[in-house]
Formats: sequence, structure tokens, C-alpha cells
Amino acid sequence: MIYVSQGDIESIGLEVFIKSLFLIPRKFQKKIYLVVNKEVIKKHLDLLNYKYKFNKDTISISNFISISCIYIENFEDSPFKSFQYCVDNIDPKSVLFTLPMSKKNFQQASVRCLGHTDFFRNQFKNNKPKMFFISGNEKICLTTDHLDLKSVTKKLTSDFLRRSTNELLSIVQDNEKILNVKEIYFCGINPHAGEGGLIGNEDVNFYDIIKSFEKNSAHDLKYLIPADAIHKKITNLNSSLLVFPYHDQGLCFFKPRNDILGINLTLGLPFIRLSVDHGTAKDIWGKGIANPSGCLYALLKAFEYERILNE
Repeated sequence: MIYVSQGDIESIGLEVFIKSLFLIPRKFQKKIYLVVNKEVIKKHLDLLNYKYKFNKDTISISNFISISCIYIENFEDSPFKSFQYCVDNIDPKSVLFTLPMSKKNFQQASVRCLGHTDFFRNQFKNNKPKMFFISGNEKICLTTDHLDLKSVTKKLTSDFLRRSTNELLSIVQDNEKILNVKEIYFCGINPHAGEGGLIGNEDVNFYDIIKSFEKNSAHDLKYLIPADAIHKKITNLNSSLLVFPYHDQGLCFFKPRNDILGINLTLGLPFIRLSVDHGTAKDIWGKGIANPSGCLYALLKAFEYERILNE
């Protein structure tokens, strides 16, 4: 099954999700559980001028769509409560599909996290989730994600890099059918990958750490490559994973190339979680003009992963 959390109340998330439902094969509708507050989805359906009918545990839209719903209480608290319900009830053979939720909802829920991935790290202490972004054959992973820039080099200690690299290689191995990776390209931390220590010594340490994994790795490790040249080094995009030390270093590479046609994928949990690679876009919420193509792409990926999990 695909568990879908509602996301922010004033967000394009539900809009693009509802629009996407009209574009997927009808047989896929049976695989969806939407966890949502009834008043929230009613608000969105009214804005979109769709006809709908609420049933005990389903919702019908325009006499064409019928999906299973789990209705939750409390309009104002519904973004986080919807997400928390999904996390508490999902099984390992299902996929969690999170619609965009602003970080303030995590703060209001008193969990003090910087987003979904940070929440997972706190909730699942024995797991080490990693943030991936995928579009077509292009796959990247972030070693650190939502950190302010001044904290990045403090975080990237030798111990952290060794532990993180080990976790990454394990996750890639465990998710071979999802990722299809043979070569892993590691981006340097500093400009020009540190110029052999002339621009910081972080890359010297990082090089030695990755080299120590090389002999026992099931993958071809390529390291360390400057951020401004890494895309030119790829020999086979289909089987490659690019690893970036920090958030903007990777996403400034990924997003201009793929725009909204990408997914934010979390692996290393007891289940697979994915989302669109865009945010709440509150500036266009309620106008009915949001482009659903990114959500459609992500939903089709969710169905693909759910099939793989149940093979």
C-alpha cells in the first residue's frame, strides 16, 4: 500500500496529489491510503471545484476517483498528526508518501526537528536514514542535509565521515533493486577537493576514509571529485550514485537539471519514504494553478517501489 500524509493545510501538496489521481491508472487507486483531516481536504476540493462524496472510509471525487481514507481529528494539528499516524501504522511492505510539510509544523508539534529526515533520525534510533534525490537515471545522496553552512565542517569529522560512509554503503547494498548502483562518486568537501590539503585538510582525511572501504566494497568507489567537475566524470549515469557532503552542493547540481521532476527519497528506515522534490509553494496555494507533474512522477515511483517490495 501507499500511505499518503496530507502535508500543510495551506500548501499545493493536496492540490497536486488530487490532480495526479486523474492521471494514474485506476487500478492504482486501490493501493492508496490517504490520511487526512476531512475539513482540510474539503477545503482543497472546494477550491478546485471538484464534486466529491465522503463515505465511511473512502472519498469519491468526480465519479471517477475512489480512494481509501483515514480521517483524523483536529484541523490545526492535522499536518503533523497525519504524518505521525502514517509512521506509526505503516508496514515494511508499504511506502510512505509525504506531501510537503513546512518545518514549523515539526516545531509546533514539540518534536523540535528540521523536517521529515531529521524526525526519522530521532524516531528510529537504531536506523541511519539517508536523503536521496532521484530523477530518471540520475541519483544523488546528501551526507549532511539541513545544516547551516557554518556547522557543516564541524559535522564532517573523520569519525562522522567514516560512520556515514559505512552506513551509506550498507543502505545501497540493501536497496539494490531500488537504486541499481554500481559506481559511487564521492564529491570533495572544499573547492577543487581541497587541492591536496592546500584548501583545508578535510578532504585529505575523507580520501583516506573512502580508500579504506575500497577493498571490501561491492561497488566501484570513485573519489574525491571537485563539485564543479563531478557531472563530467560519470561514465554510466544509469548505474551511478553521486554523494555530496552538504545540502546545496548536491541540490544546486540536481534541481536546475530536473526542476520538479524528481523525488526526495529516504532509505535506511524499516520502510521506504518518498516525496516530491518541491516545497509547499504557499505563494500559489489556493489558485488552482499548481503543476502536478512532479507529484505524478513521485506517485508512479511509489507504485514501482511498492511492487518491488512485494515481489
